[in-house]
Amino acid sequence: MLYCLFARPLYTGKASLLVSEIGLTLLTSGDSGAGGPSDTFLYTQTTVLDSTPIIRAAVDNGNFSQMATSKSVKNPSTSLALVQNNVDIELGQKDGIINNHVHGL
Repeated sequence: MLYCLFARPLYTGKASLLVSEIGLTLLTSGDSGAGGPSDTFLYTQTTVLDSTPIIRAAVDNGNFSQMATSKSVKNPSTSLALVQNNVDIELGQKDGIINNHVHGL
């Protein structure tokens, strides 16, 4: 019981993103025009979501400093590193959905 009073709370979260590629589609004979985004496009979007500018924007605009688990963090660089080390962004191999897991914050 005493542990619960002094333990730092840890939060986890998960989000899944379905990203579509919008652009000009050229139809050729035998091509129905159907299909999802290319693998290259999805890997690029996964890399962009995991990039420092995007994570920095999330930390700056997401009230990170107000979270109970981050109140002791005063340096913005430390906050950014803490979030980067606890975020995993992966592309689903079969479904093409980008999964974002946040753990230990």
